[in-house]
Amino acid sequence: MIHRVLILLLSITYSHAGPLKFESPTPPRYLSLRLNQSSFSYQIGISETSTWLNSAPIVFNAFGKTYSTADGTLKNVGVRRDNDIDRLGSYTSTEWLFSIELNTIVSATFKQYTSQNFVIFKQTFYNDTTGCSVHDASSVISHFPAFQVAVTTPEPLGYFSYGGFMFGFKHTFGTYEPGKVNIVSGTASGPFALLDQTGNAVIISPFSEFMSSSLHYSGSENSIRWGLLGEVDTVPAHFATEYIAFFGPGGINQAYADWGRLMREFYGKTSAYRDSDFTINYLGYYTDNGAYYYYQTENNTNYEQTLVDVQKYGEVQGIPYRYVQLDSWFYPKASDQGVITWIGLPDVFPDGLEGLNQKTKWPVVGHNRFWSHQTTYAKQNGGEYDFIIQPPFAIPTEEKFWDDLFRYSRTWGLAVYEQDWLDIEFDGLNATLTSARLGNNWLLQMGRAAENNGLTIQYCMADPRDALSSLEIPVVTQARASEDYHPGNNNWRLGLTSIFADSLGVAPFKDNFWTTTYQPGNKYNLSEPNPELTAAVATLSTGPVGPGDKIGFSNVELIMRSCDADGLILKPNKPAMAIDAQILELAFKNGIGPAGEVWSTYSMINDNYFHILLAADMTSPYALMPSQIGSLPTYIMENSQIANSAVVPVPFSEDQPLNLTTACTKSNFCLYHTSMRFSLSDRNVIIYGEFSKWVPMSRNRVISFTVGSNDIQLELQGAYMEIVTFLFFEDMNPVYVKCQIGDSGRATMSLVDRACQQV
Repeated sequence: MIHRVLILLLSITYSHAGPLKFESPTPPRYLSLRLNQSSFSYQIGISETSTWLNSAPIVFNAFGKTYSTADGTLKNVGVRRDNDIDRLGSYTSTEWLFSIELNTIVSATFKQYTSQNFVIFKQTFYNDTTGCSVHDASSVISHFPAFQVAVTTPEPLGYFSYGGFMFGFKHTFGTYEPGKVNIVSGTASGPFALLDQTGNAVIISPFSEFMSSSLHYSGSENSIRWGLLGEVDTVPAHFATEYIAFFGPGGINQAYADWGRLMREFYGKTSAYRDSDFTINYLGYYTDNGAYYYYQTENNTNYEQTLVDVQKYGEVQGIPYRYVQLDSWFYPKASDQGVITWIGLPDVFPDGLEGLNQKTKWPVVGHNRFWSHQTTYAKQNGGEYDFIIQPPFAIPTEEKFWDDLFRYSRTWGLAVYEQDWLDIEFDGLNATLTSARLGNNWLLQMGRAAENNGLTIQYCMADPRDALSSLEIPVVTQARASEDYHPGNNNWRLGLTSIFADSLGVAPFKDNFWTTTYQPGNKYNLSEPNPELTAAVATLSTGPVGPGDKIGFSNVELIMRSCDADGLILKPNKPAMAIDAQILELAFKNGIGPAGEVWSTYSMINDNYFHILLAADMTSPYALMPSQIGSLPTYIMENSQIANSAVVPVPFSEDQPLNLTTACTKSNFCLYHTSMRFSLSDRNVIIYGEFSKWVPMSRNRVISFTVGSNDIQLELQGAYMEIVTFLFFEDMNPVYVKCQIGDSGRATMSLVDRACQQV
């Protein structure tokens, strides 16, 4: 199975635009909020005259009753207006105050920011309020903001909604009109984007209290509303939740990038932990669901010896595994599958987890699932810590538990705590569904303890509410963004969830993968028809890269396309994400986008962009223009395999697009690279890069490069004595330059000398 590689040759370079500004674009495209105090209604448009969303009634449930502006039971008792400033800038607020029985005050507030493309909606319970539950976890007890599902524009509007586990992997699309909307509601709900056919987008999501905030779509009432979870029964005084409507005029991907940047800046989440996470940057070996050694060892031996043998096999074959992931097979569980104690089983690790760590020296990604009601840590079972017990589940309620657990786990090599089954634990406990704060406290306590003990966290089976909560937890660096891998399934389709994950500062993880098709004796009785595709996607995701092969059945060359000889992943700057046209096609289904997976990303070195495009599972042809991936007009060269240089450049421009065809399948996926073209004194030169890697120009390989009058020099890094080969084109003729990395891990490659100087 051979994939195609196209090289897109840029004729000029361009500079990074610098930090994004949350400023209104040139009129008439900006977010417009219009209020009608007499009817307590409001509208959202993208200009003063357009209307995208008409409000639905404001509703609060309390004392076993429903109070609404629709029937006057929610009584207005005043309006407050204010001007203030917060971390988002200066704003004007309008607060509508309402009274319900027993002198209870609630309010709906609009915060309109000066020269910004977003509005914050805030709902506040000013008094302790009981009897709020509507006894439906898919619903909400309060409706603000709330909008009608109706046709409001001459041209149709579409929607793109995240929902479900694995960071919203159950995303839905369609046109925004009655009878045609399918949005995930309740505990699994996520950010919702309204789109026009040019890619303008309004994103609506919770802005605070992420674990108790929710979305509910009512088909019978043709409305979509945001508020507190439908089973929350008691709300403490002065409890408030906020929701943001954010307008992005530059396309869907850009809208999510800008929305996410605003959210991260508000909550102070930087990229420091993600950038330095060892398990994101280096090759690992995985044993989770889909891997060969998931609840299966080598014949006649235990897991401890199996993993020692995996390491020995890797060393002999030159596979630089740098850490190991241990899945749910390693700790004791109750009959309900919940965790009793998070320690290694003696028959699994005869020398304990400490023994495995001493033998391999591998850092560990340690998997965990929900706590059993029989957990030995709970005071109810003779333990030391406060838990809420609701069989078959339990949840810790004090940070000291997490701090002690992580401090001990560091002794056996824990580096990343993998919290799996997040949705199951939250949904399974009545305590989390009925509390306004318990879910949020649970994740924050876990996160603070991990940070205090030098750990990072991977989320798995995370609903969008968990994902949004990661904004407040800097050590959540990575998360599964697709369903569990099984050989041959479509777990590789994470081009959409990667948009959401990256916007929140989290690296999307594809899960493990096989690197060869047939691995005898596997428990799944399956084969992997597309190992090249799964390996490429893992690398382009920027998340962990973790094969899970049987000993003796690894494709070493395929694994090494992802990394250098030390196991450092040679990845792009950001995850490969579905292009806007793919999303628009999914929403409108009118032939304006590709029928298949078309993702783009880039590496940026100095201020130069090297774009990467992946196309797979195409069911009809599609003409792609450079502007759709952020590229400039250029030339294109097609190659049938990485090392074949017999190619002819052809123009690639808006008038002469790249024709993606049904030949871009899963087993023969197409990969494209843009590369710079420079005019030297006596020739034109194109840098393609390291042709044997999925990412030929990666920041983890090429530190920088300089262009002189008659030479191009690249500053490279890599493993000690590693040999790398780069491909250039001089006046369209291929030139290969081989280089050996020096003692310092650095070397300088010279095109004119056809050689390297070790640093």
